[in-house]
Amino acid sequence: MLKDHIRELVHQVSVMSEEQRRREEQDEPTALRRKYELELVNLKVEALLVRSCRSSSVMPCVPLWHTQKPLLPPPPPPLFPSPLCAPNPAHTPVARPFPCLHEN
Repeated sequence: MLKDHIRELVHQVSVMSEEQRRREEQDEPTALRRKYELELVNLKVEALLVRSCRSSSVMPCVPLWHTQKPLLPPPPPPLFPSPLCAPNPAHTPVARPFPCLHEN
C-alpha cells in the first residue's frame, strides 16, 4: 500500500514536471517572437531615419530646434562700443560712424 502510494506520487510529479517543461517550451518561443518583433520595428524606424537623412530631397539630419525659426529676431547691435564711449584697450580702435555724445 505504501509502495503504491509512492508510485502514484512519483507518477504525478513526473507528469507535472513534463507539463511544466512543455509550458516553458511554449512560452519561450512566444517571448522570443515578441522580443524579435519589437527589435524588427526598431530596426525599421532606424532604417527609415537613415534613408530620409541620405535622401537628396530632405534636409540633412539636424536637430529640429536648428530647423525652426526663432520666435523673436535677435536684438540690434549696440550703437556705441561701451555705455560711456570709454576706450577699451581690448578692442582695436574703429572709426565711429556717429560722434560720441558723451565726449562733449
